[in-house]
Amino acid sequence: MILTMKHISVIGLTKDRKDILETLQRCQAVEVTDMPTQDLPLNKRDTSGQISMFERRINMANTALSILDEYAPEKKAMFEPRRDITVDDYTKNISECDDSLEICSKIINLSQAISDGKTNVARLEAQIATLRPWLKLDVPMNYRGTRTVDSFIGTIPEPLNSEELAEKLPDFPDCADINIINISGDMTCIHVLAHKSCSEEAEAQLRHIGFSRPGWSLSHLVCKEKIRRLTNEINDNIKKSEEAKASISEYGSKRPDIQFALDYLTMRRDKYEVISKLGLTKHAFILNGYVPANEADKLAKKLEKHGAYVEFSDVDIENEDVPVKLKNGGFVRPMESLTASYSMPGKKDIDPSPFMAFFYYLLYGLMFSDAGYGLLMTLATGFVIFFTKAEQKTKDNMRLFFYCGISTMFWGLLFGSWFGDLATRIMYGFFNPPDGATAAVWFDPIASPMTLIILSIIVGVIHIIVGLIAKFVAECRFESVFVALIDAGAQIIMLLGLGAFCAGTFVEQLAFLKNIGLYVTIAAFAVVIIGSTREAKGIKKLAAALAGVYNIVTGYLSDILSYSRLMALGLTTGAIGMVVNRLATLGGNSVVGYIMFVAIFIFGHAINLGINALGAYVHCNRLQYVELYKQFYEGGGRAFEPFGVNTKYYKFREEN
Repeated sequence: MILTMKHISVIGLTKDRKDILETLQRCQAVEVTDMPTQDLPLNKRDTSGQISMFERRINMANTALSILDEYAPEKKAMFEPRRDITVDDYTKNISECDDSLEICSKIINLSQAISDGKTNVARLEAQIATLRPWLKLDVPMNYRGTRTVDSFIGTIPEPLNSEELAEKLPDFPDCADINIINISGDMTCIHVLAHKSCSEEAEAQLRHIGFSRPGWSLSHLVCKEKIRRLTNEINDNIKKSEEAKASISEYGSKRPDIQFALDYLTMRRDKYEVISKLGLTKHAFILNGYVPANEADKLAKKLEKHGAYVEFSDVDIENEDVPVKLKNGGFVRPMESLTASYSMPGKKDIDPSPFMAFFYYLLYGLMFSDAGYGLLMTLATGFVIFFTKAEQKTKDNMRLFFYCGISTMFWGLLFGSWFGDLATRIMYGFFNPPDGATAAVWFDPIASPMTLIILSIIVGVIHIIVGLIAKFVAECRFESVFVALIDAGAQIIMLLGLGAFCAGTFVEQLAFLKNIGLYVTIAAFAVVIIGSTREAKGIKKLAAALAGVYNIVTGYLSDILSYSRLMALGLTTGAIGMVVNRLATLGGNSVVGYIMFVAIFIFGHAINLGINALGAYVHCNRLQYVELYKQFYEGGGRAFEPFGVNTKYYKFREEN
């Protein structure tokens, strides 16, 4: 159901503001709105500076935690909830937040040192790579020669041995000597010594075949020595990086303190965002917002303990952008997140979750329809719900698939599908059933696909009728009973009459329903068409009537046919499971065959379970959003966003 909202106004002294706001934050029951000050002697406080400061510190804490996760990972239990903390412990730990932020700064600096070390190592290794071809050079790279001899060192852009080099330089001066240092895949490293009288001519001829000096800075050291020193630098950088990693690991014990600091800073940032919305005087403040009516009295008592004056008033739903909050029982509550992902209820909507719940589970099971897969899904989600300390939001998400798993088991049992046709194979392998026997309690969809498609269409029609019932309820509430009768009511009767006509046509025992259903369908159809023209005038009534006929015929035809996907997905799950079982038994009665059976069975059914569970989820959502919601639901509402404790690691445990 949609909770009724009330306006809340809280007036308090400035000296009590901290306690009042922290109480509001822990209660998580009020969405604070911006206080208008145009016609009131109130001021507003600009808190953007404080919010920016908290954002920077939050980013620092998040960065430090991500670094710790990399170098000092924490073992976490699956579905581990946030840690409980009392108000007293929270207050005590606040004083340690500055120390935690200093630790964050040190962790970030250590991480930067590791990053710098990696950069330096890469740079030094690149330098070594450029020097390796020159290892046989026994003079420094910057050696220029003597008083009478010039020395120049460089490369030719192709691999050449002595003979090939001589062929390319037939007129090379006799007073110059070429020493080949290294020949690699695409270049030749050479060292040339030439008498000063012919050095220019020698270099000119070398440049003619592409000779060039190294583009990097030349060293005064011999290459072997230079590489040795660079290697020592690499080892020093690696050592410093390892020391930094060890230091970060030592800070792993400080992770809870950093997590507390992060949550504390997040709460402080949210609090200052609220402060910017308050109306302020020199000694007091005023807060406005929305609160669910069922929580109003309890909240008022808590706030009054801190000296606040609390006042409630009714909201104007027609003229205000009132936030929407849903509240349902355990069976329906998982639907709230699906409704929110589509759109929250608008001003003239009812909560679609109760109308959606039963059919969501029913349709999901009909599409997945394998009792083995449903059993696994139910056991896995049931373990999380009943045997772990997961938070309520996680349990609600698991509860969705828990009920879907039960529905999947139900339909799988009716269709005889246990991991595909495994139950049938076991029955024929170990027992002696009569010919044509199956494990199905009702029928085998693979053998009787038409029965399944008829069942799918019947379920689809009922699903549409439930949507029209919801529309009838909404129109009675927000329009009038008359409008509900000639619109949704007539459409419900029309579909029921059509169902009776079909039953009388195809089932001999129900033949008496054929004419009754036909007359009821025609009469209800006429009422629907007349109702669709009630707001048109003159010739427009005819156009509206024709449009109504077209929309009803094509709309219901396409809607009903879309439920054939129930049959398609139901057959797909069973067919793929059957193929997996056949492949698994190809190895025969041998050790290799047994190993092959186990491997293919587990892998194949795991893939089938994952793909078809996802497919059933997607198509089930589509049937709700496209087929059910369009009958009665407009959406467009805004979700209730209370001022609360939006923390990642800690949650408050209220003490009595």
